[in-house]
Amino acid sequence: MINFLRDYLFMPVLAKFAVGMVMLVVIPRLSRRVHVPSTVGLLLGGVIVGPYVLDIFGKVRPVADFLAELGKLLLMFFAGLEINLALFRRARHRSIALASPQPCFLCCSAPSWGFLSATAWFRRS
Repeated sequence: MINFLRDYLFMPVLAKFAVGMVMLVVIPRLSRRVHVPSTVGLLLGGVIVGPYVLDIFGKVRPVADFLAELGKLLLMFFAGLEINLALFRRARHRSIALASPQPCFLCCSAPSWGFLSATAWFRRS
């Protein structure tokens, strides 16, 4: 069934954009009816019509890439809206203490991993 859709479902770019816009209108309504956040519904809808399930947008997919970037921006925006600033300000020192070592760890571990994987010392025989 999916191979049939991939092979025979050819749509012009404007029709693909229309499918994306219809999804933006329909999926949040369905998500509210199922009691799922609309952002989660939109992400699941994007996975379904994306390149790994139905592949509606094909190999050259500027519309799908645009909608994917829009989805990531919306996800970050909604995550930012969920932050309680008063609670964040109270836990500011703890947040900074937990977040500070992460870039240091990444800056130390990534070059060392690259060095170890490039040398014969780390390679399996």
